[in-house]
Amino acid sequence: MTFVVVTGGPGLEGRPVPAHDAAAKSFRYHHEVFVAPLWPEIFENDAERRQMLEEASLTYDRVTEAYLDYGYSLVELPRLAVQERVGFVLRHLRRA
Repeated sequence: MTFVVVTGGPGLEGRPVPAHDAAAKSFRYHHEVFVAPLWPEIFENDAERRQMLEEASLTYDRVTEAYLDYGYSLVELPRLAVQERVGFVLRHLRRA
């Protein structure tokens, strides 16, 4: 889990965000981040995904906002079958 994701959760829950801004801005990962948008048609809860759809949507919004706030560019994964998503990522990485 990245620092940016960690800052997104507390912010969503109304808790203070850890004061690591300088480190997060100085010690960066690649400038682009792949994000998987919420996909209501296939969304379901399980042991790993305990959020309801509405809360998952808020979490996605807050986490993507945090990435943007830290200067990352978002690359949205298309809503396609897994193998097609893999192909999308690999093609994107080859161009980078």
